[in-house]
Amino acid sequence: MAVNPTAHIKRPKDEVITPTNDLSDDQVKALLDSVDVSKKSGHLHKAILVLLFSTGMRKSELINLRFQDYQEHQGLKIIQFMGKRGKISRVPLHPAAIFHLENYIQYMRIIGRELKDPDYIFQSCTTRGNLIGNKKLQGTSVDYIIKHHCKNIGVKANITPHSARATVIGSLLEGGVDLYKVSQLVNHSNVKTTQAYDKRKKSLIDSPVFKLKYF
Repeated sequence: MAVNPTAHIKRPKDEVITPTNDLSDDQVKALLDSVDVSKKSGHLHKAILVLLFSTGMRKSELINLRFQDYQEHQGLKIIQFMGKRGKISRVPLHPAAIFHLENYIQYMRIIGRELKDPDYIFQSCTTRGNLIGNKKLQGTSVDYIIKHHCKNIGVKANITPHSARATVIGSLLEGGVDLYKVSQLVNHSNVKTTQAYDKRKKSLIDSPVFKLKYF
């Protein structure tokens, strides 16, 4: 043949999928309890950790939040943000997340940095909690916050902001929440992506073999 008819066919990408380390429910509780809100950085760290571990949002979505994204919708406090592929997410906040986010907002007001609608909610600061201008928090700072507090509670595994997302997904699925609902919460375009985080697959006691009725 003069021309290869398959020349313009795109080959599937070779993707190496590395499992993301996550935390158990008890470890998350210990992590949140370890934050000392009496320190300068305390309210900031607590609000960030609670938001990450209650919404499953990505690090990029977190650091780009503006004060106007903290809203009330259908009688619920929500966070609205733009995810991958321009998809808008509205995530209702857990009461614990509202409590610690409000504490952080109040703290900012007390130190003379009251947040206005266009302002980034989480602003750049030093490791000691001193704010650096009115700029958004850097992604590396979020990495540091998680690693710092994980180290304080003795977690040696490599835990990242994405680990918080994996923890939320795994914990909800393990708790019996519908796969599709969890997929919607974390803004996955395909439920198969969400299913990859399912902790139940690792538990032999949940094997379908025990559901057989003819024994």
